[in-house]
Amino acid sequence: MASLAPTIVARELASYRSAVSLPASSLELHWYAAYTCANHEKRVAAELGARDVEHFLPLYSSVRRWKDRRVQLELPLFPGYVFVRLALCDRLRVVQIPSVVRLVGFGGLPTALPDTEMEIMRSGLSQSLHAEPHPFLTAGRRVRVRSGRWRE
Repeated sequence: MASLAPTIVARELASYRSAVSLPASSLELHWYAAYTCANHEKRVAAELGARDVEHFLPLYSSVRRWKDRRVQLELPLFPGYVFVRLALCDRLRVVQIPSVVRLVGFGGLPTALPDTEMEIMRSGLSQSLHAEPHPFLTAGRRVRVRSGRWRE
């Protein structure tokens, strides 16, 4: 009985979409940034995978030392954020995950990220390039990219 519930909900959602006229822009797939609770990025990514929502969580490898050992950890490149690709009318599938706070946006509406920038980031990080956050940067500080894909 529990396995039938998701299919029933999906059918009801599909019939709702056809009955209510939604703007065409809310039916197109776009990338959004989902803001998560602190240190919950991997849990959110796992739940998104279970809900069949396309997502992207860039990770980097870091070695941490404790008193008795060293541990290699996979940490999020953008702490507090997971990127999701979905139609805006399906945003409840993401926002209903317990550790997701909201989709990032302005004026109460989620803002789509440019598809070209997301593809550049995904392709650049998937080619086994070593990326990690810079320890000396602060929010709002101007930087110059001298080489690579984001060079102007």
